[in-house]
Amino acid sequence: VEASADFYNMTVNNSSAGGVTMNKSVSVTGRLNLTAGVLNLNGSDLTISGPFSGTNGVFGGNSLSNLTVNGTGAITYGFSFAAPQELNTFNMNRTGETAILSTNLTVNTMQIDAGTTELSSGKYYTVNTSLVNTPGTTGLVLKSDATGTASLIQPSANIKATCERYLAGGQWNYIFSPLDNVATSLFNAGNPNFYWYNESPGDYWDATTIYGTTGWTSESAASMSIDKGYIQYHTATNTYNMTGGNLYNPSVSKVFTLGYTDSGTGSVGLNGVTADWNEFEGWNLIGNPFTSAVDWSQVSLNNVENYVYYYDGSNYQCYGTSPYNQGITANGGSQFIPANQGIFVKTTANNGTVTIPVNARTHNSQSFWKKPQKTVDNVLRLEIENSGFADETVIRTLPYATENHDTDFDAYKLFSYDKTKPMLYSRNEDNSHIYAINSIPEFENEKIVPLGMYIGLNADYTIRLTENSFSKTHIYLEDKDMNEFVNLTVTGKYTFWQNAADFSDRFNIHFKLNSSPVLNAKIPDQEIMKSETYIYTIPSDIFTDNDLGDVLTYKASLENGKSLPSWLSFDNKKVQFSGTPENVQTINIKITAADIFGASVSDIYKLTVTSAGSIPDIRKNSIRVYPNPTNGKFTVEFTAPVRGKISVIDISGKVLLIKKMLSNSSEIDLSSYPKGIYIININTRTQSIKKRVIKK
Repeated sequence: VEASADFYNMTVNNSSAGGVTMNKSVSVTGRLNLTAGVLNLNGSDLTISGPFSGTNGVFGGNSLSNLTVNGTGAITYGFSFAAPQELNTFNMNRTGETAILSTNLTVNTMQIDAGTTELSSGKYYTVNTSLVNTPGTTGLVLKSDATGTASLIQPSANIKATCERYLAGGQWNYIFSPLDNVATSLFNAGNPNFYWYNESPGDYWDATTIYGTTGWTSESAASMSIDKGYIQYHTATNTYNMTGGNLYNPSVSKVFTLGYTDSGTGSVGLNGVTADWNEFEGWNLIGNPFTSAVDWSQVSLNNVENYVYYYDGSNYQCYGTSPYNQGITANGGSQFIPANQGIFVKTTANNGTVTIPVNARTHNSQSFWKKPQKTVDNVLRLEIENSGFADETVIRTLPYATENHDTDFDAYKLFSYDKTKPMLYSRNEDNSHIYAINSIPEFENEKIVPLGMYIGLNADYTIRLTENSFSKTHIYLEDKDMNEFVNLTVTGKYTFWQNAADFSDRFNIHFKLNSSPVLNAKIPDQEIMKSETYIYTIPSDIFTDNDLGDVLTYKASLENGKSLPSWLSFDNKKVQFSGTPENVQTINIKITAADIFGASVSDIYKLTVTSAGSIPDIRKNSIRVYPNPTNGKFTVEFTAPVRGKISVIDISGKVLLIKKMLSNSSEIDLSSYPKGIYIININTRTQSIKKRVIKK
């Protein structure tokens, strides 16, 4: 379109890369059909005065483009925009019709003079200069569904709107009003489960199922307050249309003034969980007042602890604001708090404040907090899981952390409303606090941290290690009930059965700095004949590791690091050499044992291949029979390869079994024979040695 033009009807059905580009203003007084491809406004004006259908096509624009919808006629399929998804002005002025903006969009001015402009769920909308909404409540609608809520960042005060809020049924939901006069009857009509949280009662907790509480209070006012959050439960999933009053003024930072009531000293212990009263004081339920997400890392706190807490319908997520806490969250929390979301904070003094600045607004309209991808040193993350539900706790070290509660670094454990769900937490040394995120001082070699859990059902549970950035440190789970230690660094998980009556102090977490493997004895030099089969298993006690549960891996090479000769193979699972040499030679073999962190130890032995002679006969002091006594299976082991046979004889002189010896070890199984004393007769061509074995 090279010149300004008026069309009665216009259809765009061009799927080529460039689509149709306007170089001048266009007005369509009849029907505009955007069937396929792009209609690029290209800095020009488009006026639609008749029916519009945007079946599969999209608009293109830039910051100079103006799109006006006036006149009469039906609007179907909405308005979609291709990158860069920009306009200078979007003007809706058609009575009785709805313009659905179905993609992200940035405009300098959005003016709604008549009809409805609907912002789609989970999409981002930015108005830079001015938003005008003449029809009021019905003129601007922010949609919401399970994918999220429409995110709107705009500059104008005194804007009315309808703000939808999707709430899943069958779970508790935290909400906050984006408008200053929303009727409470919207949420509590026929539904008594609609509360705000009163900090002042001296009760044990804010919302858990494991402590008694009187803090939750039914709202008696006709309108929702814009200074406190709410919690709501309904059996049915529903999308609520919040109307009444104006959107929060986007030019003013939101300041929450918090209450703190000191209930005295003491502690509470219910259902296996013990904590000081201080842990339950100063909790305030506030929220995000804006129609977009806010970045909690931009929030200012005065006499308020560092973490913010949000209930996602199953369990609590949390996020801390200081640089030390970034990337350290529990249950997938992050700094982006969705629009219309209620959140818990904990103040340490009366009249503490939370200030959410205007510049904290951001487009991040996910319906849940995203888990950050930042990797942080010295962090251990554990989860407890049953039937697909998981809850997690974090333990980490910081140079400024203490053994007591650190308001900047520690996040309290808040419990699910569902009594059947398992909860996992850690404690400080004196058991006065329970944590979702527990920051402890740095340690040198070893550290023990008490681990606690809440169990609601008799069932099997699994504790998993899901993150471990401690350098060269073993993580042991101590099961005090079973007197068992499990190296989670190796196994990754531990499954156990637990009833719902006695559970809290069953586990400890042990941190232990890795120690290197050790060489207990030199591997003896060996001599074999050419054309003879060589089989040699490294004795099991040559290499050992003092770290419980550590696993050694083995590799073999020549002393100079080159590969073994082609005739000699090494099985690193059996730790066994085998092969048949055809030539006389002498080689020095290096075998290395390494633990899971790569710490290693090596030994070198000489293997000589001769043209004559025989494998040296055994000596009495070169034989080891273990275990002895035995439950049935035992091993006969030599320090060098042996060629011969082993006979097992009972006390009557009857030969029970005969086994050939072609290496330095052989396993004997007497499991099917009765208890008693047995004679092990080892015969070579030149010697016969007897050993006695007791079967228990």
